[in-house]
Amino acid sequence: MRQGSARPEGARGTARPATTAPQTPDGTSRHFQRSAQVGLPTDLPYVDFGAGLFAFRPDEVHWKTEAIVAYADGRPFAWVDDEQSPAHIAYVAAHHPGPALLHHVDPRVGLREADFAALREFAAALPA
Repeated sequence: MRQGSARPEGARGTARPATTAPQTPDGTSRHFQRSAQVGLPTDLPYVDFGAGLFAFRPDEVHWKTEAIVAYADGRPFAWVDDEQSPAHIAYVAAHHPGPALLHHVDPRVGLREADFAALREFAAALPA
């Protein structure tokens, strides 16, 4: 699975090209372990949070948001997380020109079929 040519069928995804970039706060090998657990390759790129790691923002935007938007670089992206708020949605709308899906997942239950359906629906609506 390489950037711009991934086909995440093995992770209950779509058959559309996509980039999967697991993001773990510390940029360690945890994303490799998680990738293997859900059937993805272990050599995926990842979002580097750099100096923003755990940084407090007075605008209430989560510290991950700016780095994720920068990594997307205008490309369509879906962000699945258990920590999203209206401040994140507003930040993405103001700073990301492309399509974006911010999808909240309950950390007590994890990803369910409805979550995968939302991701498939978002991907299907993207221009070819």
